[in-house]
Amino acid sequence: MPQSVRTERIEERVSEARRRVEEQRAKLERLIVQGAATQAAEDLLCKLNQDLRQLTSHPRPAPTP
Repeated sequence: MPQSVRTERIEERVSEARRRVEEQRAKLERLIVQGAATQAAEDLLCKLNQDLRQLTSHPRPAPTP
């Protein structure tokens, strides 16, 4: 599989993860407004954010010609 295809797939997965984190953040905000207990949800969202940061903080390999 060419490097560019792998890079595109990685970028797609990162974009999908970002979208999911934002969806979960919006759901959490709605729960907070409704007065629901949210500590467990906040903890999970924090873990998702950490995982996403870890994925995006690693240097990407240089594309091969």
